[in-house]
Amino acid sequence: QCFPQVERGSYFPGDAYAIYKNKFNVGSLIELELEFRTSELNGVLLSVSEPQGYPALSLELQNGKVVMNGDMGDRRPFQVVQGFATEYTACDNRWHRIQVTYIKDELTLKVDNLEQSYWLSDNGHLTQASTNSPLYIGGLPEHAPIGTLESRENFRGCIRNVIINGEWRDW
Repeated sequence: QCFPQVERGSYFPGDAYAIYKNKFNVGSLIELELEFRTSELNGVLLSVSEPQGYPALSLELQNGKVVMNGDMGDRRPFQVVQGFATEYTACDNRWHRIQVTYIKDELTLKVDNLEQSYWLSDNGHLTQASTNSPLYIGGLPEHAPIGTLESRENFRGCIRNVIINGEWRDW
C-alpha cells in the first residue's frame, strides 16, 4: 500500500513500546511535551515506575481522557485529568499536543488549547520522585511494574515531537 502523505513520528501498533531512557530520574522537575493521534479511547503514553510500584509517574488515555498519575514514593497517589467535550475528542485520529510540568509539589497538564488542569501536593514534605528505571513510551513490557497506570493497554496510534526536560526525540 502506498501512502500519499508521510509524516514524522512513530507508529505504535498496540503491541509495542519504546524506551526513552533506561535509567530515568523524575526528580523534582520534569517538563514534557508530546503529540499523539489515535482512534482508540485507551492507551499508555508514558510510564516510569520503580520495581515496587512507587515512586512512579504515568501519562495515559483513559476512556477518552488524558490522565497523568503519580506517586512520589509515599504511596499517596495523585491524578490530574483533562476531559473533553465528548469521550471521542482525543481519539479522532488528529494530532493532539500534551504539555506537562512537574515542579516540586505542583503538576500541570495542558492538552491542545484547553485550559490547564493542575494538582498541588498537600503532603508538604515529599517534593521529588527518585526513580532509576526505564521511561517507557507507548506502552510497557509485561515484566514492568504498572506503577500508577490504570491500565496496561499499550497505545495504538502515532507519537511525535517527544521533548522531556528540553531533550527532543522523534525516533
